Amino acid sequence: LPVLREAGQPHSAALLLAGAGRVSEALELWEVLARAPIRNLSEATPSGISDQEDMSLVALNEASKALSLCSSSPLLLRHLPWVLDLDPSLGLHVLTSPARGALLDTSPILGLLRPRKDTLLRKFLEHQ
Repeated sequence: LPVLREAGQPHSAALLLAGAGRVSEALELWEVLARAPIRNLSEATPSGISDQEDMSLVALNEASKALSLCSSSPLLLRHLPWVLDLDPSLGLHVLTSPARGALLDTSPILGLLRPRKDTLLRKFLEHQ
C-alpha cells in the first residue's frame, strides 16, 4: 500500500484498504482526495472538469458507499461531517441508507445536523 501512495495512486490504496476491512484508513485517504483543491486551470479538460475534480467526486462517492454500509457509529460520526460539507444530499443519503441494516443512535446524528441546513434535519427526521 505505501507503494501505491508513493506512486500517486491513493484511490487504489483506499480501495484495497476498504476491501481488507480497513475502512477507517480508506476513508481518511478518500477525505484527502475529496478535499484536494484544483491546483491550476491547466489541469482542466475541454469540458471544464479537471482530473482532480473527477477524482474528488470519485473519492466522495466511494466514501459515501462505505459509510452507507457502516454500522459503526463512531466511524460514521467521524467521517460524515466532511461528506456533509462537500455534498449535503449525499451525506443525507448515507444517513438514510437501507443498506446499513443496523439502526443509528439518532441523538449524535441530530447534533451533527442541527447546525446545518434545516432541510437536511427535516428530511432525516421524516425518514425516521
